[in-house]
Amino acid sequence: HGTPPTAAPVFSEIDHGIDFLHNGIHHCPVTYIPLNKGISSISGKFAKRRDCKKALAALAAKHSWKHQSAEYKSIIGSIDTKYKGRDIEIDPDEDYAVEVETDETIFYLKTEPPGYPSDDVQRFRSGDDSFDELFPIRYAKPELADRIESSPEERDRLLAPLRWFLGRWGQKLGRMKIDWSTVGVHLAPGHLDVMDTGGRYILPEDLEPLLEDTIVLAAALDAVAYGREPELP
Repeated sequence: HGTPPTAAPVFSEIDHGIDFLHNGIHHCPVTYIPLNKGISSISGKFAKRRDCKKALAALAAKHSWKHQSAEYKSIIGSIDTKYKGRDIEIDPDEDYAVEVETDETIFYLKTEPPGYPSDDVQRFRSGDDSFDELFPIRYAKPELADRIESSPEERDRLLAPLRWFLGRWGQKLGRMKIDWSTVGVHLAPGHLDVMDTGGRYILPEDLEPLLEDTIVLAAALDAVAYGREPELP
């Protein structure tokens, strides 16, 4: 499948929006957007959503999957099926465009709130500031959290699947979660949907590679959870 970017995680311009909210609207300059520029932006987003829908339809046809809700023009649609032994869901209109089932992960990680970790996990520091900033909601089973914090070798081994995935998708990452049963990912800038106006999408060239890599990540996390060495490309 296609080759995604190989860059270290970087952060999107979401922070600028957060600064705007923190500083207050009265302290921010007013920017007037020319009408033709606004129309062009909206038209461009519609085109990207249309291309995403075509890519999803092609992926469904390739695997004989059902492209759900494809009959509605305003909706990209979704795929909900089993692939390579795992339940998967692809729905670019949702918070996480690709979700893949895991057996039992040892992590609870999210790039943004809300987060609801269970009582049997503890927060940890990875020793990598960029990783910790990317996942402000960052928990693991207590024995694993202790090993990550006390041993650089154990930290590198336990976090290897995540670092592999972020090395491939970190530059495009919009949001990500790992909970007890799912790995979920969406990519920037298509993960943003201001005021829930139906503006999310995935670039066509990213759709299938992201699915395949998320499946590899889910399998690698399962291997770590069961004490095996993860198989990574």
